[in-house]
Amino acid sequence: MVSDLDPAGARCSAEYVLCLRRRREAAGLTYRQLARRARATRESLPPSTVATMLHRNTLPSRDLVAAYIRACGGDDGEVATWLDARSRLAMAAVPAPFVDGSRAAGGAPARSRGPVREADAGGSTVDGTAVRPATGGDVTRLLALRRRLEAQPDPGGPGFHVVADPGGDEPLAGYARVEVDPHWLTGRLVLGVDARWRGRGIGTRLARAAVDECRRRGLRRVELTAATHHQAAVRLLLACGFQIEGLRRASLVVDGRDVDEYYLGLLLA
Repeated sequence: MVSDLDPAGARCSAEYVLCLRRRREAAGLTYRQLARRARATRESLPPSTVATMLHRNTLPSRDLVAAYIRACGGDDGEVATWLDARSRLAMAAVPAPFVDGSRAAGGAPARSRGPVREADAGGSTVDGTAVRPATGGDVTRLLALRRRLEAQPDPGGPGFHVVADPGGDEPLAGYARVEVDPHWLTGRLVLGVDARWRGRGIGTRLARAAVDECRRRGLRRVELTAATHHQAAVRLLLACGFQIEGLRRASLVVDGRDVDEYYLGLLLA
């Protein structure tokens, strides 16, 4: 744990990202070194993704934060600290709802009279339990609930890898990694092919093998993103049956430029 970079002191997402930047500086690692360290633990941390994360003021995803802190040399305890701080900021950013749409004198929001009911801010009650939008006062209990749920055994496992093996002592030519979300029966696909092997159909074979394994495991869907300027990768995925479902604007920074990504999915009937 790096005591002077404790993310628990961050008051907003911008300060949290600033702590992330300082964590890398304290580790003395370049983006490429972080990527190599992540690969050593079978995680993906592309330099462009790290650059995007550290040059924005929004909260990065939980998986990205965890991989980044581990690559910086953090242990499980430090990872948990960073994730707790992220969850606290994410929940605190949810504004308290108006109870009846009115404001108190002086323009301040009216105070809540208690649990939000169906007749108030669109909530509802089930067996006397109020179902309502979360507020800043819920942060502690909400974090406790999330920790309990996330600690439950994962019946689907962490996912799997498919590799392209040239044989002998040769380095692997490429890999496909699928992160499995057992609750939604969804696999999130990441492909990587060594530059020396590109253009030989390795990526297509890896994608198809990964999809076949997802189908064998009973998953319902596979999804991934691809930068819009990587036309060869997009054509590969379309040939494997994926469909473009959306566009993530300015989701990457490549050579100092904002780059869009396609969001692609494949239903496994």
